[in-house]
Amino acid sequence: MIIQKRRIRNVARYLPALQHGTPIIVGVPLEGVSSRKLTQIGFSENPNVNTAILPSPIFGPISVFNANGKEQPQRDQPMETVTRWVYRTWEDWHGNSHSGYVACDYQRYPRRFVPPPGEELRISITTENEWLITTEKIVFEPTNFSAVAHAINLLLEIFQECHVFTENLGRIIQAPLQRLNWRLLPPGSRTFEQLTQEVAPIVRRQPDEHQPVIMQRLETINAHAPDFVAIGKSGFEGYVVFGFQERQIFLFESVFIDNATYVFGDDWKALSQMTKGDIINNNLAQARIYHRPGWHQEIRQLLA
Repeated sequence: MIIQKRRIRNVARYLPALQHGTPIIVGVPLEGVSSRKLTQIGFSENPNVNTAILPSPIFGPISVFNANGKEQPQRDQPMETVTRWVYRTWEDWHGNSHSGYVACDYQRYPRRFVPPPGEELRISITTENEWLITTEKIVFEPTNFSAVAHAINLLLEIFQECHVFTENLGRIIQAPLQRLNWRLLPPGSRTFEQLTQEVAPIVRRQPDEHQPVIMQRLETINAHAPDFVAIGKSGFEGYVVFGFQERQIFLFESVFIDNATYVFGDDWKALSQMTKGDIINNNLAQARIYHRPGWHQEIRQLLA
């Protein structure tokens, strides 16, 4: 069954013949996908079977929500005061120029964070040697209709079509996945200038006034000489992992303003093969150090 729409809302309308409880897999044939599209998603031009990646949030609002989640203003609640650190330049009364980090308070409605679905795409192969790009298996039933709609809409946004496989799913070989969401830098400590070159592409995508604040946070962590650094790819872009293996401390740092630093105690191999939802949304972190006044002191105390 092939769907060619910009977006669907009512999955029952588009899949009327499916009985509740039917397992389905959503995907597209790999043969019709260009090399450029593969690299945009985060795969290589010649991907290996059973590799998976969280697709890059560059295709539209569905892929952005899939990777990053979203915040919903709670307009029925009283407004709250929020502090944001920015880097600014100003002149004093004598016309002298000064620069520095300034805490800016502003009013906003409270936000409710909607976690990212984190739907990954994987390279699958059938027993007839047909290569596919697929999601994981989903059971078609009312409690999963929103997840089915999201998977279909994600593929429609990326590929402009979507195939719903419902029969002979056993021919699609399900093997252990190798996730490709991180790029591990060469081991050993590196100067902040070296790290700057590695993270510059993702930092440059942030607003100009936020970039010095982001770099200062990364410099604060890097000054404690981590054993390794890994940079997120595709849907994980914007996150950097600093590993302190002897202490069993792994810092999952976000370059986004008003986010947090996640502290983990698991080994990096296990962490790197988790989904984004596992890492962020399932309370696996030992602590969250929020990006607010006092962040630098908390990081220094943790790594002292």
